[in-house]
Amino acid sequence: MENASKALLIAGAILLVIAIIGIGMSIFNQAQDIVGDATAPMDALLVSAHNNRFQAYTKGSDTEIKGSLIISLVGDTAAYNDSLTDSRLQVTIVYNDGTDDISLLVPGSAPTLYTGGKSNIVSKDKYYGVAEFDDSGVITDITFYNYTAD
Repeated sequence: MENASKALLIAGAILLVIAIIGIGMSIFNQAQDIVGDATAPMDALLVSAHNNRFQAYTKGSDTEIKGSLIISLVGDTAAYNDSLTDSRLQVTIVYNDGTDDISLLVPGSAPTLYTGGKSNIVSKDKYYGVAEFDDSGVITDITFYNYTAD
């Protein structure tokens, strides 16, 4: 009889420990949900800050951009890409002269393809930029074209 009461005490203690662990996991999961909801707007802010950096250059053929600004953007973007901890935010800048000759100005996620093509951009000429976005709305590529007024 003495052994049976000790076995019941051990079983009760095990059930109590399982209940405490269950309650702890429930509290932890609720806290994770709260933290997850709090960081979601930060991700949107990160995307917005990233896109704002490049939006002035990517308004399409409605906006003329001097070549000197593009040359400056190329250097700034190369430094920006190097400083990123999240490679999904890297931006590739390309110049398309209207033929099949496309120059990679800033390599983004393909650094081995860098050709230093910014010499194809003439500082006094006018260009326009078109952005490409990924599924989450992040600008990933900018292509510049010669601006020709209609």
